[in-house]
Amino acid sequence: MEHLTFLKAGVLEDLSFECEPLIPPVLSKDIFLEEIINTDQWKQAKRLTTNFHIANISDLMHFRSLDVYFGSINRKDAMYIRNSCKTIPEFEKCSFRGYFDNYKGFIEELLHSGEIHCKGDYYQDGFLRISVDRNCITFEKIN
Repeated sequence: MEHLTFLKAGVLEDLSFECEPLIPPVLSKDIFLEEIINTDQWKQAKRLTTNFHIANISDLMHFRSLDVYFGSINRKDAMYIRNSCKTIPEFEKCSFRGYFDNYKGFIEELLHSGEIHCKGDYYQDGFLRISVDRNCITFEKIN
């Protein structure tokens, strides 16, 4: 963490944080992440990859590309992500990994909204392609 502050914010574009599941202890990961999220380097970075659990979606929605662990996403979260993706300059893709035991119900809720349509093995709304399975939800810009 102490090395991150030596890098000029805005120059550092990619962030990647990986750790073993229980090493260091979860509390240490939470403190580490809380410190990083408050840095200018975090706020100005463009891409993030991590297996850390991120609790607050709003801390993530400035990245143009994102691959993170997120325990559960409901329809409200998905709509927030979807709407945020449309406002991120040069948005590419964001993936939320975890175990989504009710992903079929999640899909039904999205389809019921009438704003998202099934296109075979994925869903789209004209701007985003949304792929959903038990382990990952991905929002990707349609070119």
